[in-house]
Amino acid sequence: MVRFRPFNAYLPNLNGRESILERISPPYDVIEGTELIRLKSKPYNVAKITLGRYVGDYGMASEEFADWISKRVIVKDERESYYLYHQSFEIDGRRYSRIGIIGLLGLEEYGEGGVIPHEETNPKVKEDRLNLLRATATDTESIFGLIDDWGKCAPDKIEKSAHKLFECQDDSGTLHSISRISDPTVTNDMTNLISGKRILIADGHHRYETALRYSKEAPGIEGRKWVLATLASSKDPGLVVFPTHRLLKAPKITEEEMVETMRIHFNLERTSGIDVLRNAIQEADRPSLGVVFRSGSAYKAELAGSAGNDPMCEIDSFVFQEVMLKKVIYAIARPEEVTIDYDHDASSVESKMTSGAYDMSVLLRPPKLTTIWKLAASGRRMPKKTTYFWPKIWSGFVFYRMA
Repeated sequence: MVRFRPFNAYLPNLNGRESILERISPPYDVIEGTELIRLKSKPYNVAKITLGRYVGDYGMASEEFADWISKRVIVKDERESYYLYHQSFEIDGRRYSRIGIIGLLGLEEYGEGGVIPHEETNPKVKEDRLNLLRATATDTESIFGLIDDWGKCAPDKIEKSAHKLFECQDDSGTLHSISRISDPTVTNDMTNLISGKRILIADGHHRYETALRYSKEAPGIEGRKWVLATLASSKDPGLVVFPTHRLLKAPKITEEEMVETMRIHFNLERTSGIDVLRNAIQEADRPSLGVVFRSGSAYKAELAGSAGNDPMCEIDSFVFQEVMLKKVIYAIARPEEVTIDYDHDASSVESKMTSGAYDMSVLLRPPKLTTIWKLAASGRRMPKKTTYFWPKIWSGFVFYRMA
């Protein structure tokens, strides 16, 4: 049975001149290059903790966080609370809104049936996050989970009991708002409601599995039995899922070889550019990928033959991994001769291809949420980087001390 409860979070203690934007950041795994440098230039930005290691040494992050506590840069909330996280954002001229509840999720093995994963994970990433947890004993970033529905505890209905703490707009135009919910009557209702739910991990598989492993290192410590989590409803109209496209460096593969080998497994249709290609695969009624080469040539690659009744074949990342990668690309080049990067933004993919940084890209479609739930509930995991839930749950608004 899922356990979810309110807690006494550590919160940013802003001085009179400070903006919460000085303290927060996107999650660690989507921060790159100059953005990381900019965030770390701020004296109390959470990125100095989440990405505070130096050549594998996490002591720097630990010392930094301890200093913040001693200087009251962050302070422990006196009230046991849930925290309402409201995000408002725009996509293609349309405004969306999404509401989540931040609390503590009880850690359990996936097989126990309450918490369900949907993607594969990377052992190296989990080792990195485990080392950070060992050093800081603190959850600095929330996982993102989905329940079926809030029912009578719908966050928009309990918002009247919430006290606003922080509000800001990031560079993408997303408005973030954090409010405290500490009325025991409301928090008890929310706790009881969620206790009967199943939770699908939308984002943060590595962090969940790392926290579970960390808890097993000291099973007698109660604080380690919980992980910081933000829960939203699968029925929230602001729940947006993007695909994660693939960008490949494969200098030993020629376009001609690639096209010839693809024809064995795919029905190919040549198109004119990424925009046309995106529309073509979106309208496809069979598993289809969009392949773009350095030359600018673009192909809709529809899976040939019968996909059977396996719902996994409805997932483009699975078709890419099991057919395009293993049967086409690795039939031409060795795995060590191919580098794969990821990007959820098709416009960004187009820019990177135009710059000549990659030899080819593969555009994917986002999986349907119903398919994600169906596969996850049956115990099957999709390839890593299948989904990109947008917007991300930002870090630095709340912290959870596990020790």
